[in-house]
Formats: sequence, structure tokens, C-alpha cells
Amino acid sequence: MGRRDAQIKLRGQRIELGHIEHKIEAAAPQLEAAVVEVIHKGTPAASLVCLMKLASNDCNSGAEEQLLLPNTEALASYVRSVRDKLIGVLPNYMIPAYFIPVSEVPKSRAAKTDRKLIRESVESLSSENLKTYLATAGAEFCDAANETERTIRDAWAAVLRLETEDISTNDNFYEIGGDSISIITLLKRIQNEFGVHLGLSMMNSKSTTISQMAKFVDADTSSEPSVDVQREVAAALSASWVKSIKTAGFVSRPALPAQASVFLTGATGFLGTQLLRSLLVKDSVRRVVALVRAKSAEHGLERLKETARIAGWWDDVYEERVEVWTGDLEDAKLGLKEEQWMQLAGTSPSGQIDAVVHNGAIVNWNADYEKLKNANVRSVLDLLQAVVESPHAPRFVFVSGGVSVDIDADPAAVADEMNTSIGYCQTKYVAEKVVHHLATALPSSQNRFSVLKPGMIIGTAAEGVANLDDFLWRFVATAAKIQLYPLDAEPGFVPVSDGGLVAARTLGQITENNIDAFVNLSTELGLATPDFWAHVNAELGKVCTPIDWATWLERALQDMNETGESHPLWPVQHFAAGGGISGTATLSAPDEAELGRAVRSNVRYLKQVGFISGADEQVQVQGVLRRGVRRS
Repeated sequence: MGRRDAQIKLRGQRIELGHIEHKIEAAAPQLEAAVVEVIHKGTPAASLVCLMKLASNDCNSGAEEQLLLPNTEALASYVRSVRDKLIGVLPNYMIPAYFIPVSEVPKSRAAKTDRKLIRESVESLSSENLKTYLATAGAEFCDAANETERTIRDAWAAVLRLETEDISTNDNFYEIGGDSISIITLLKRIQNEFGVHLGLSMMNSKSTTISQMAKFVDADTSSEPSVDVQREVAAALSASWVKSIKTAGFVSRPALPAQASVFLTGATGFLGTQLLRSLLVKDSVRRVVALVRAKSAEHGLERLKETARIAGWWDDVYEERVEVWTGDLEDAKLGLKEEQWMQLAGTSPSGQIDAVVHNGAIVNWNADYEKLKNANVRSVLDLLQAVVESPHAPRFVFVSGGVSVDIDADPAAVADEMNTSIGYCQTKYVAEKVVHHLATALPSSQNRFSVLKPGMIIGTAAEGVANLDDFLWRFVATAAKIQLYPLDAEPGFVPVSDGGLVAARTLGQITENNIDAFVNLSTELGLATPDFWAHVNAELGKVCTPIDWATWLERALQDMNETGESHPLWPVQHFAAGGGISGTATLSAPDEAELGRAVRSNVRYLKQVGFISGADEQVQVQGVLRRGVRRS
């Protein structure tokens, strides 16, 4: 989405400044106020800075007449303690690099925070003065201890455009200017230097440092930090509320009641807005309760409406049926108020939830399991517990993601693959297994619990609004750029479906009497690969020629390396080597002509916003849909 209400894109990630401010104030009770801004001067790359107005001046002794107060040893120690708390609740890229005490929070004539003055004041500092406010100021500086650490630190310095001597071997890549693009550049340099592949999840681990990377290199391993997914599943299933399901007398629910209330997460995301749309056009749904990460319910509603407007479907007539609950997937019980949680658990006198559509998640290909666990696993467990314990027997559907795994396959065999997968896929697998366990613990006729796993989702044929961050369209943009597309002797199928169809299938899981406990659309819906590329070619205006996969990949990677970080394939190149967008499963669509129109409509949209025709230029477009890092 375009920028709105202090929502920005920094280092390849979409963030909300207000959300960061809220987390800082919660972690630092001594603060009277925290204001987070982005600065572009005095640092090698754009960085986050937090201005802190302390309730008392115990931690500083600066002159009150100046806005920016000097740092002190006591304040630096306090900031480090706050930063340690933030590491547990915020991704690295959301933790400010600088914390600056202020005598007051400047206000504009309209009595609003004067963010322009804040930026100008901070950017007027010299580089040396700015360094004194680093979040790690006063922390022990660790020099390189061996040749491997020195070589890796040189690579960090080159990629981040920093002085080598300013980088400590216990620094975090994101906290000193790294982003989702420069990560790829760094890993390629390390692989070229040592012949060792360090996975992306390692680079975004809370605990990864230069010294730890050096240990992996010296051990000559290309393996990722391993997560025992079977142990994670077993731990989740050991909860007493899970064990009670077999003895609780569960019954299937024939249908949603008239005037139903449905709880939806991820409603501001690419699929989520289509789910919201489908719910609002159903006569049986009186109220849609949407979890939104926002400063207020009013702010959250505006976020929902803005996403829907960009997707091309909003009508103000829907507003009275939407209720926004502010919260956060990363928080226990989603950060909801007690009365709101009571509605989910069926114990509130003021209302109840009849069905839960859990579509929200943090979608971050670089983060490790531990960073994503709260948002992508604990949120599922919390909601499941509420649904299991509710006397009103609400239905629950979990919209999953990640790699397609046979849910009934031998767990040990799957675990061997999943233990070293990326963190996002690991969290999705663990959550899927828990939901599927609940479903299979009940009679086969149960319709209370289910998982739906979409394939690649595109915009509808009518609106054609595509998700610019999807691997699919980066792959297509690359094909358009080199005017070649991959097509082997046995071409296979592209597992693609439009958001409207996926939303309809998802809602069927909470409205139909007979459902499957696990629905994998990536093995059901799609187009034959030649048909997909025929639709793409028809809209490109320049014909792409088919070649075999191996040759295409070689040409695409060569073009990417020549172009550099602005290439559409650059941020997702680690997926490209996995086999592209085609699979071997035989797929179909309820209406192949309609799906073909959707593909063409999406390509037209991508040309209109400049994503495909100028594929060698970075896209800077307002008012478009992107996944970012979250579906909430």
C-alpha cells in the first residue's frame, strides 16, 4: 500500500512508526513519550531514530533550553536495557539504531508532533555526534579475533558502506543499516569468498553476529540453524486444552447462525481484503470483526478501507458491519482486551464469535523460527484454545502458506526437510499440524477445524490488482526483461488462482456442512504452463520465447548479476533455483477462461504501474498492494 498514517517502507520492509513507538513506550515505563522517525543524513543508509522524553531527568543532565540533550553513561545503560526488551517483541529492522533524549517533544502550530523539525534537528548532527546516540553506545566493542572474522567484517563494511573499524563482531546486520536487498549481496560475497552458503534465516536471527557467521564458515557447513519441528508440534499438542478435545463431546456445526459474527485476521493483506469482501456480501454475516494493528479502531478501519479501495471494491455501505479490534499477532491473546477475548471464548454477555478465519501472519522469508513463532504459531494456539473452550462451538479455518507438504506423510521424513527450511515455512508447518491434529481427533464428519493452503494468488479478473511482492510476478517480470520463459518437454502446471476464488473456497470451510479437514489449493487449482505463458505473452506486447528451464535460469541469473540489486529477481533469487513457478501436479480451474482473464488483467495492471515494462528499474509506486512482512 502507499504511505499512510506514518506507515513507511524502510530497507525493503514495510513498517508503522506508531507501532514501534507503542512497543518502546511499553518497554520503557520511564518515558513520557517516544517519537520514532527516519533519518537519511549522517548515516550510510536510512535509519530509525527514537527521540525520548523521559518522565524525569534522572538519566540525563543536559541543558533544558536545547532540544537534543547529550548522552550520558546512565542513559546509555538505560537504552541498552530497553533495546534488550525490544529484541523480544520487534523484528531487528524495527528497532531504532539511535536513541536521543530530548527536553520536549516539539509541536507544530496545529499542536501535532513536529516531525519535520525532529528530522532536521537530528540530521543536523555531525556523524561523530550522531554515533554517540547509537543504541549500542557504551556496549563492549569486539574486534575481529581471526582471519575469518576479519574477512567477513570486510564484507559487511563493503556492503553497508561503513568503516571496518566501526563494526563490532557482535553487531547485528539490520541494526547497522542492513536490509532485505543487501542481505543477498552479503551472502553472495561470503559464498564467493569461502564457497559456503549461509541461509537467509541465519542472517535475520536474533542471535546471529559476525563471530557466529565465522564459526559456520570455519566449520565448512552450509546448513541452516536447525529447528526440531516435531518437538515444536509435540510441545503444542501437550497442552491440556488440546487433550480435552476427545472427551469434550464435540459436535459438528451444521451452518453459521443467522446474523453471524465472524472474526478475521489479516484483513489488510492481499488475500485478506478479498476475504473481508466475501464476508460482507454474505447475507448471513451480520458482523465482521477484524483484527488490525493500528493506533485506534478508527485508524484500523481507515487501513481496511484504504486496502479495499486499492483493491477496487470498497463501498461505504459496508462500514456499519465492520468492527475493528486493535491488536497484534505477536502479543499473547493477540493483544486484545479482556472483553474482546471473552467474545472469542464464548463467555461474554455482550456478544459471541461464531467463526474464526485466521489468515494473518508475519510473512518474512528472512526471519528465523524463533522470530516468527509468536505471530505465526502462538496466535494459532491462542485462537484454537478459545474456539475449543467456547460453549458456542465456533468454526475455525486456518489459512496457511509456505511450501506444500503432504500433511499425512511420515512426520519423521517431513521433519528432515522442514528442520532446515526457512523460519516462515517451519512456523506454518507446525501450525498446520496442530490444527490438523484437532480435526483428526474428532469423527471424520467434523467441520469445526480445517486448514486451507492457497497456491499462488493473483488479483481478480475484474480488478486485476496484483501483489507486487509476489515471487510469481517477479519471475514474470524477469521473463519479460530477457524475453524468454522456461518451458520443458513436460511443461507441467502453474498453481495459480485469483483472490476471489481463494476467498470463496476459504469461506466455504466455515459455511458448508461437509468439508475437508485439509484443503491444498496448490494441488488443485491452476493453469497448464503453456496456457499461463500464452496469456502473459498476449498482454506483454513483446513475445517471450520458450527455452528449457536450465538455460532460462542461467540466462536469468546472468541478467540479474549484470543488473544488480534493482533486478526484479534479486530479492527472491534463493527461491528461483528451487524450480520456478511450475509444478508436476495436474491442475484445473472451475472456469479456466476466467482464470486466464485474471492472468491477463494482472499483467495489464503490472504494466500500468511500471512493474513489468521497466523491470530493470526499482518500482516506486504509491497506491499499490504489497505483501510487505505481515498479513494483519
